Amino acid sequence: MRLGLLVALAASACISDAEVADALSGYCANSEGQVCEKDTQCCQGFACLESTCHALVEGRCLFTADAGHTLRAAGAGCGCGADCASGACVDLKCE
Repeated sequence: MRLGLLVALAASACISDAEVADALSGYCANSEGQVCEKDTQCCQGFACLESTCHALVEGRCLFTADAGHTLRAAGAGCGCGADCASGACVDLKCE
């Protein structure tokens, strides 16, 4: 009886990959405004700007040429080519 109860409890505690993905996507939908120190602390599609996660919007430059920010390296999040040291922003990542 105890073993059956334990198995039943363990089975009910399992969650599916889809449930995990939904939870992560719900969390990341709220990344806007979270405190951060670097881009990796923000969800994909967000960048850490002025200590806060901000959504990257394709076609909108995150940094202007005279903003005093360092251009981003390959693999870093971007909004347009002007954000990247290489000048290439593909799928919101510097190449």
